[in-house]
Amino acid sequence: MREVFRNRNALLYIMAQCLSITGSSSLWLAIGVWVKVITGSNAQAGLVFFAFMAGTLMGPLWGHLIDRVRRRPLLIAANLFSAVYILALLAVGDESDLWLVYVVLFVYGSFNSLFDAGQTALMPAFLSDDQLPDANALLQTCRQALRLITPLIGAGMFSAWGAESVITLDCATFLIAAAALLLMRLKERPPRRTEQSSWRAEVATGFRYLVGRAELRRMLIAISVAMAVWGIFESLLFAVIGDGLDRSPTFFGVLMTVQGLGSVLSGPVAGRAVNRFGETVTTALALGAFAVGSALLIPSATAAVLAGVLLVGFGLPWAIVGFTTLLQRRTPSELLGRTYAAFDVLTNTPQMLSIAYGAAMVAYIDYRLILLAMIAVFAASAFYLAAGRSRARAEDDVLTDRDSAVVPGSTASPG
Repeated sequence: MREVFRNRNALLYIMAQCLSITGSSSLWLAIGVWVKVITGSNAQAGLVFFAFMAGTLMGPLWGHLIDRVRRRPLLIAANLFSAVYILALLAVGDESDLWLVYVVLFVYGSFNSLFDAGQTALMPAFLSDDQLPDANALLQTCRQALRLITPLIGAGMFSAWGAESVITLDCATFLIAAAALLLMRLKERPPRRTEQSSWRAEVATGFRYLVGRAELRRMLIAISVAMAVWGIFESLLFAVIGDGLDRSPTFFGVLMTVQGLGSVLSGPVAGRAVNRFGETVTTALALGAFAVGSALLIPSATAAVLAGVLLVGFGLPWAIVGFTTLLQRRTPSELLGRTYAAFDVLTNTPQMLSIAYGAAMVAYIDYRLILLAMIAVFAASAFYLAAGRSRARAEDDVLTDRDSAVVPGSTASPG
């Protein structure tokens, strides 16, 4: 961790990300509340989040662009553009203007995918392999810590000065992020020249590489299966609170605070865990923590539920740091944008679906039975990920030797 703090580029980058997270998270809450105030409709407020999630499906197209241009100038331009288009929300006056909210949130979600993939792909340009886990861990610690306070920031600003103040804050954070990227002392290598092919083939290259490498494929399957039940937590926790603990729905805020606390506590050691155990084992341990944490939600005891939520929160940074670092270390730079974007779509889609069918399941099935199924899924994902790690690494070593580091669809010489 000390080496990361001594890295000027890393500090600028992490500072920019923390500020950007503050603006984005505050806006999320404020826009949902704003639409609810304008329309009085829970459904229309919920469409705000649907529009955002729909935008994230554009990730593979952005991944293609990220691998064709220098990443820092692209991220600077994306931050500057975001600072401008977000101001379109200032034109929303009444219910007749709501279409503009949904359009902006769709673009917001789309650019969120660009930022995630672009930033992940840029990090290896100014961090060594040894520094990547600590830098990813630091980012996750910052992200989880801000989750504890940004709802208060967003709600407070909205109540005091209206949605316009939160929109302005988000605009300012985009501008600061662009300035921080400009201040980084970084010489990126030009992207490789690729053979002429259709954009569909170029986009598919990331998916092919992800599936074609045994270690990445195993990580993809484990995370995707786990995400297929992860979204159920969104509705299930309300059943735990009401049916299990016989408390009011406001107790949900307490659980979210405890979960965030668990993530803040685990974040600083996530990088150390990756360096000691490896990316695969660290992620498997996180999935195991999800299984144990889910089991602790079954007893109708407040102490057990709080411990379970704390453990789930503790595992979250380990999972994210584990799979992010694996992608960064095992993927050639010229493919990293497309590969990360492919991974993001293939794991986020099951999560989005699980939120929908999770709400239906909780309405008709005892939440304890659902928890038993979730425990089985998390445990199976952890076992699958850890069990074949040595064989997967050996398969990838053979592929690397055979291919001599030549990336599919590209020439061997840099442009």
